[in-house]
Amino acid sequence: MMMHRTPPPLEDDVCIGDAVKGKAVEPHGESQTSEDWLSSWQVEDVTNWMKGIGLKNEDIKVLRQVEVDGSTLQKYNIETLRYDLREIGHSLPPGVIRKIINSRDDMVREGRFNKRGLEQSQCIDAEVGLQTVKLPHKRVERESSCDSNNDIGRLTSHGNEQAASQTVPTGIEPVVRPKQRVDPIVWPSMSHETEMGLNRNNSDQQNGSTGVSTQTSGMPVRGANAMTGNSAKQIPENFRQFDKEVDSCNYYAGRFFPTGESGADGPHISHEYKLFTEAVKQTEAKMKTKYLSETLRFACGCLNERATGTIHFDVSDNGEIVGVPISSAQIQKYRDWLSDAKEKMFEISLHQREAATHCIRQPKFVPVVRNGVRDLHYVLEVDVVPSSEYCKGVMFKVALPLEDGSKAKPAAFRRSKAATDKLSTTKKENEFIGILPGIVENLQKREQSQSKAKGLRSADTLDKADELIRLLCAGEKTLEGFVHRILVTNGTDELKPSVDAFRDLYYFVVDIPFTTVFDFDAESPLDGLHKMYCDLTEEREDSTSIIRTLEPDSFSRNTSMTALDFYTDVNFPKELCWIMSNGWIDSTGNNEQPMDLKTWTELRGRGITDAMIKYTDAGMIQEGRVVIVFLLLSKSEIDIMAELFHYFCMRLGLSSVMILTTNEQTLAAWMGAVQHKYRKDDIWRRAIVMPPKHIGFVVSQLKGTSYGRKCYVKCSTGANAHLDCKTKKGMQDLDVLSVTQCTDTITEIQGDREAIDKLKTESELNFYRGNKVEWWNFFFDQTAKRDVYGHLDRYINNALAGSQGRKISVITIHHQPGAGGSTLAINALWEFRNKCRCVIINKSQPDWDTATQLMKLYAYKEDDLQRCIPVLALLEDIDEDTFYDFLSTLSNVFGRKDTAQPACIVLYCGQTEITSQQSNPQTVYLGLKLSVREQEWFRTKSRQLEARSVPDISLDDMMSFNLFKEGFNKDYVRRTVAKYLEQVTPKERELIGYIALLNVFLVNTSLPAPLCDNFMPGGQKWEWQLSEAARVLLLKVQASKSSIGAYRVKHPKIAEETLSQAMNSGQSLSEMTNNFLNCSMFKENTFAVKELMEMMDKILKHRPWKQRSQLTEHAQKKTFDADAKVDGNEYQEAFSPLVQKIITDENHEAVVKVLQTWCDVKKKMQRKLYPRVVHDDPTIWQQIARVYLYAKKYKDAHHWADEAISLSMKQSSYLLDTKGHIYKAELVAQKDKGNYDRQRVTEIAFKATDIFRRAQDINKRETGGFNSAPYFGELFVSFKLFGLVYHSTSRDPEMLRKFLLTGKDPPRFVLDVWGTYTERLRRLVLNIRNTMDYLSEMQTIYKEDDEIAIYDSEFRKLQLAKRKLQMYIELYIKYFGEFDEKPPSYIRLPEDVCNWRRRKVISLGGSNFRKVFQMARDHEYETLSEIKDLLYDNIPKTCFDLHNLIAVSLALARDESVEESIASYKQVVKLSEEFVQVEHDHEISRLKAFFYVVMFMWPRKEMVTEFNLSTFEHYIKELSEMGKSSLFRRANRHGGHVSDFRLNKKVYFYLGRGQGLHAFIHATQISGDQRGKGTFPFWESSQAKQLLRRVNGRLIEYDTILAVNPFNPNKPIRIHLARPETEKFVDRKAVNFILAFSWSGPLAFNVLDDHVQEDSDYAHIPQYTVSLLQEGKPTPDSKGAVGTNEQTREESKTKQSTSDMLFSDACKSQGSGGSTATKSKGLSWAKTKQATCPKCRTMYTIKSHFTHFSCKTCKTKFSTI
Repeated sequence: MMMHRTPPPLEDDVCIGDAVKGKAVEPHGESQTSEDWLSSWQVEDVTNWMKGIGLKNEDIKVLRQVEVDGSTLQKYNIETLRYDLREIGHSLPPGVIRKIINSRDDMVREGRFNKRGLEQSQCIDAEVGLQTVKLPHKRVERESSCDSNNDIGRLTSHGNEQAASQTVPTGIEPVVRPKQRVDPIVWPSMSHETEMGLNRNNSDQQNGSTGVSTQTSGMPVRGANAMTGNSAKQIPENFRQFDKEVDSCNYYAGRFFPTGESGADGPHISHEYKLFTEAVKQTEAKMKTKYLSETLRFACGCLNERATGTIHFDVSDNGEIVGVPISSAQIQKYRDWLSDAKEKMFEISLHQREAATHCIRQPKFVPVVRNGVRDLHYVLEVDVVPSSEYCKGVMFKVALPLEDGSKAKPAAFRRSKAATDKLSTTKKENEFIGILPGIVENLQKREQSQSKAKGLRSADTLDKADELIRLLCAGEKTLEGFVHRILVTNGTDELKPSVDAFRDLYYFVVDIPFTTVFDFDAESPLDGLHKMYCDLTEEREDSTSIIRTLEPDSFSRNTSMTALDFYTDVNFPKELCWIMSNGWIDSTGNNEQPMDLKTWTELRGRGITDAMIKYTDAGMIQEGRVVIVFLLLSKSEIDIMAELFHYFCMRLGLSSVMILTTNEQTLAAWMGAVQHKYRKDDIWRRAIVMPPKHIGFVVSQLKGTSYGRKCYVKCSTGANAHLDCKTKKGMQDLDVLSVTQCTDTITEIQGDREAIDKLKTESELNFYRGNKVEWWNFFFDQTAKRDVYGHLDRYINNALAGSQGRKISVITIHHQPGAGGSTLAINALWEFRNKCRCVIINKSQPDWDTATQLMKLYAYKEDDLQRCIPVLALLEDIDEDTFYDFLSTLSNVFGRKDTAQPACIVLYCGQTEITSQQSNPQTVYLGLKLSVREQEWFRTKSRQLEARSVPDISLDDMMSFNLFKEGFNKDYVRRTVAKYLEQVTPKERELIGYIALLNVFLVNTSLPAPLCDNFMPGGQKWEWQLSEAARVLLLKVQASKSSIGAYRVKHPKIAEETLSQAMNSGQSLSEMTNNFLNCSMFKENTFAVKELMEMMDKILKHRPWKQRSQLTEHAQKKTFDADAKVDGNEYQEAFSPLVQKIITDENHEAVVKVLQTWCDVKKKMQRKLYPRVVHDDPTIWQQIARVYLYAKKYKDAHHWADEAISLSMKQSSYLLDTKGHIYKAELVAQKDKGNYDRQRVTEIAFKATDIFRRAQDINKRETGGFNSAPYFGELFVSFKLFGLVYHSTSRDPEMLRKFLLTGKDPPRFVLDVWGTYTERLRRLVLNIRNTMDYLSEMQTIYKEDDEIAIYDSEFRKLQLAKRKLQMYIELYIKYFGEFDEKPPSYIRLPEDVCNWRRRKVISLGGSNFRKVFQMARDHEYETLSEIKDLLYDNIPKTCFDLHNLIAVSLALARDESVEESIASYKQVVKLSEEFVQVEHDHEISRLKAFFYVVMFMWPRKEMVTEFNLSTFEHYIKELSEMGKSSLFRRANRHGGHVSDFRLNKKVYFYLGRGQGLHAFIHATQISGDQRGKGTFPFWESSQAKQLLRRVNGRLIEYDTILAVNPFNPNKPIRIHLARPETEKFVDRKAVNFILAFSWSGPLAFNVLDDHVQEDSDYAHIPQYTVSLLQEGKPTPDSKGAVGTNEQTREESKTKQSTSDMLFSDACKSQGSGGSTATKSKGLSWAKTKQATCPKCRTMYTIKSHFTHFSCKTCKTKFSTI
């Protein structure tokens, strides 16, 4: 801090202060008022000013949260300041607010602008580098443009005429003003010392007592002469803070830097100026050469001289600021050029490149203000920061670039005085090498002095500190690990410290990872630990804590809850549970007072005891893995806390408890409270007495350096936006990569060589040992850039260029396990952090919330959403179905944004067994084979590691690194694993084998450490006893779900070999699996066992997809058709990898034994974890049935399938489908015999069809979604049977066909062979047609094409299903198709003729909804007319007839005139009403009926049929309810099977501008079905505007619109938005939109504010009339009469004055379900009543019908009844 002296007030002295009211002379003659000066203040300036006017620290802290700067302070009045405070949830006393505003007004009026808040005139003498200035009636003035924290401000002076001598700072122009006294401010020395962040006292010691840098007091000749020669005309400018970001810094053109060009002199910064304006006018190659050659020459000179320096481009030699024009696109080029040059030009050695990369900073671009405007002119600056860690004793040489693209010969340079000299001869180089050790020594001394200035030591607490670490960490050396900590604490004494003081003392509580807090301070939420904890977690950038505050009753009410249920309910241990143990007083209304011991025991003791039991349950926390910390802040509540102390000790033992207090008196009081139950010596051994600040030092040491810095994201303009803590914490599913990641930390600790070296070594070793890659590994260049990265880079750049034309772009990284796919993907995020907003999605099951968070990040701090830069998101370690589900959700969230660039680029990193590069688009394949270049990188790095004298480096320990270095050589892997397995104990060998089993068959899993406590010798301390060999093979990690410690093998290849060798001689894989399932790990009563259960379920059940090229010859020969799925070039395995391997290597009986063992173990585990729900898992028996089916043991397969069906608590279509597939496989096997029994085959076939139909019926009632397998199973078996029958009757197939279609004249051979089944054979024909019809209907309503379809596995499934269905349709036509113009002679009955017409419609393609409109697009109107005539002739009409007839009529309307279209419309309306009334075959048919009738009856002005509102409301309600049916929802992937397809929200029809059927526009009529694929918004296309009609309405909720009903404005129509608003609360505003019709109901697309487009159908939105609020009075057209329409409109116009009020209430009624009607007659809204807030007692006058009201002052909601 600077020390100021206040000299006697001399009236004639010039004191340095701020401008007075009136005009002041600015540089270049510009004038500024005192308001202008105030607007230039930064937040810190305002803070200092508030201190000066006497505000309390608490009030200032509140105001800092509003971020008040000078311009904001200037605009505030009392009301606006109070409003802003309320917005952030704070308030200030009225007196304080008035004081701020009045003091501001007085300051402006009197011209006192003192940022320091000094009220007395204080002139600063030479000790702080400032001269007293004496000027008669004059004022000296200067503005600081860069550093608001340094108080470099305006100069004013006044004096009397006797002042003869004047001392004016260099470069300041005297300005004549009337004599006036003003307050001074400090103008510190212009030394660059402060910009380096050095301590001023240290600076004083170096530069003498004046504290002025020698560079400032004695300029070099060139700069000094230039500056002093025209001192009356030059305005000085401050440098940007050295090695800091630009932030809000500006330079002013025409001003001069305070120093000229300078050389290297100890700690002082060397400056070099270069004009650059002419260079940018030349070619880019010349400009690049000029920029790089000057920068590298200067940097090399500084590095050799070990001097800090800055080179400034576009500054003249005399320091005058000019400014070069640089566009935002060019800024990135400058950065990329320098980054590449540092790698390529310092090529003498890897060490020099590494030093150059870290010591030469990235260029900074400081805006230049020209004529008062920032116009994209900059001063380009590059800082050079030598470090002894990197530079060591090396002489640097650089190869400067030449204009032709080549490089000059490497040369060394030195920074000497104001020039950079080349060491052009060997002699000069040798001379320099001779003095280099002295230069290096001087640099080290400077770094050491800076390090000491920052150091903190606490020698007097060293012994206690060690003891504190031992107790707090349970013997470990770190706070991380496998220990759960519970805090029990009380409040401070009655005289509590201030909020800031309390925080300074006890902030360490936030740094200790507690899982539970028992807080006995009732006022803790007001001013205690609870408030401090909440505040700090909100403020800290690196804090991710989520606090759940509970009261004791919460536990006593849930005593029956199991430990696992409780663990799930409270999200233990991820959320911190804060239990208010003796009262709860806060500012929100809680006022539970503390109690004495007796009362507490009676009323609250039970709840606290229950809480303690829950949080120490063996199912949650194991003994030996918990530390109970009693933090005693005072003597209050000690008697109650002693009771809880006793409970904990009885439950966990005294060894699990520690006492931490801040003074001996408190500990003595504690001893008195517990000594009657415990020995004093035992308590002393568990107690620590330390000052709170010293405790904080120890905790900080344990936690290590905190690298949680501010997070910045790139903006579309190139600026970096700070992602504030609150917003970041709202994105819990995302890990956001900051633009300044790592660099801000290095900048902060750059003088601490030891800290940087430690950080670099730790990050490197952690990564090479097998841990996940960190950002530091990229920052320190510790990763190898893979060859395939070029492909990934190109794909991302193409996506950024908009080449895919999609809102969501997907780039897939397929990699073999352990090949480094995650590292490759994260490397891409690091490289593109300046081009995208980069995130890693950390949620294992990303959902709508995750997508919404990505949307918020995309739009953060952006005004124009059309120009946002994309989000680059990495998603890994999830299955493919989950990934594509999320893509669909993401498309819905982002789909409403119309941009040329993608809104989000998703990197999907998935594992595969593919071993070579494939040709799939947008896909990168990474295998285990390394290129020569890649392998050489690892060998070079290995040699560097060997050469480094770091004791922690052990190359043997870095197994993952060595694998890459050896190129995954199998012999190396085998030798290495064998070497270490020989050195482990038998129990360790067994444990390593089980962990390897998990890692091999479920990659990236880990075994929770607490499960091994009883399995391994040593109990909870078994980890400490692990041998070194075991530690080499295993890696200690954090379990992904429970956040507890876990172990895994270091690399998948090591795991494979370890599993092979860990098995004892003669032990098979199935035996090892059985031993694992029977070990003690599965008998633990802990929540971690739930993770193990989920892992084993997935290992035994999950069936992966693979490439067909991977199908082995054995598997190709041995086909298995039990629900195997094949899609093009991919197929799904019949079993999980573990089951498949056991079947292949052993036999099916071994698999059955494993599955039976797992079923028994799982049942026992469920009995412990879920005592109320214990049953066998039917899916395990289903697996056994499928295993026997694979082995063609059909009898056993049937037995286990029946067992699975009987065990199921509710019928499952999937279990029945398995049973059906057994019959199906048996049918095929019988038929393949050749000489088969026809009766037996037929019996099997009909059993199969019966089972499949039963499964279909159950599926229609299931909540798990649509299961297509039983439908295709029925078709397969039916056509197989028909093929058999036709083959047997090949002599006269027409006779058989006649019988099957009409039932007449069954052939004799049919009666002889299939006599008992003839009628069933005939019914089979109708069943086949109904099944195909149902499948076709389902495929129509389910999603099939959207923006991400080419990546979507469900799209592939649907395409596969469509191909299969088409194959069966062709078979049906082959057997039963009709191609003649008239029915055959044997078809005479009306029913048979109708069926003949339907079969002909199928043969013509008229039963396929999509094909019908394709025919219309292809102008096949004759075929469509024939289909229409056939269907019209059928009487009575079935669902098949009506649905297809309506579809064909809509398709034919394209070729009709307006008059024909209107006539067709009348016919179709009648058909749709008939369709609703007819008996439906299934729910899908009924859904389509209501879909059509809602679409045709949508109210329009030009409707030619009568509109009935009540009927229409009934129809739309029915459609909405059916859209919510469980049939159209996907199952929960965690609890059941997954349906085949998603419901199609993509629409087929839009409401158009035409009449009749022309009013309904099919999707294929618009741009060839290419909607939204271009680079411009589809809705803005001329075609869309010409065809589509815009409908008016009002947005009342984030997903709901009330559409205008033109026949009754009082009865709007509620519809949903196709894509809901991202914000849940929206203004109830008038909008217009495009109306579309989907199977789930009408949807609103392209919703716009009503004023945006004025071409909608209605000139205005009809207002809601008073009748809406009158109970019982009918509306003018409540019966739906069209004739009252115009009258209603006129009435609505007359109510204009009341419309807004009425519409608001109507929206509330319709939007939220509340009623606005009253029982009084007349205008109920006109009556008022009084209401008083029960909390703040504010009185309001409100409408009488309001039943609830929200207080405007305190936000309390209360009843007004």
